[in-house]
Amino acid sequence: MIAPAFSASGLRPPPPLQIYRYFMRGMEQQMWFLGQDVRHGGNLLCRHGFAPFRSGPQGSSRYRLGWQGNLIELHSFCAGLYRTGAPGFLYIRGKFNAYRYEAAEPPDPECFCRAPLAIPEHTRADDPFFSALTLFLRWLEEYETWLNQLVGPEYRAGLFPHCPTPWLPPEEARRWLCRFSEQPLTTRVPRCRLVPPPRRERGWLDPRGRRPAHFL
Repeated sequence: MIAPAFSASGLRPPPPLQIYRYFMRGMEQQMWFLGQDVRHGGNLLCRHGFAPFRSGPQGSSRYRLGWQGNLIELHSFCAGLYRTGAPGFLYIRGKFNAYRYEAAEPPDPECFCRAPLAIPEHTRADDPFFSALTLFLRWLEEYETWLNQLVGPEYRAGLFPHCPTPWLPPEEARRWLCRFSEQPLTTRVPRCRLVPPPRRERGWLDPRGRRPAHFL
């Protein structure tokens, strides 16, 4: 059981939007980790059960997994959880933001202009966005537990110094994301600077001015 982030000691939680921005930094780091997993051990995403496919002959690879009646889909541009009968969760790297996704079928990651996106209510825990986000983070923790059992925690620790958008050391990041999934409006922010990567809607450039590495 994870202890509450705040108690009767008088500590006041930070504003929900500030907490949410730290979550965006965590997602940026995690996306880079997932991209590295494709290149390790014969593609760790596939070993976990993801099925790779392409939207078209020129499209980059997408990875899809059925999980607890939902769809998890990963791409170098985005990651999301999609549900039938309820809104899903979609994180878009190029916008450094996450959205409530109003369809059961994942979007084409090469073109979000027609995607049914909605800005979530960051101050309302009853927004269906947060239930979808929580499911996504539960899957992510399940995946990271599986990964540690397979290759050991030193694998993520070895990647961390090379991450172009470092946030928190991997194990510390996992603990914070678990707390955030349980208390998205009141979780204590981590002890790190909130320095978002530069905006990169045009050209989908990484912080060094290059296109982000695709899942292969």
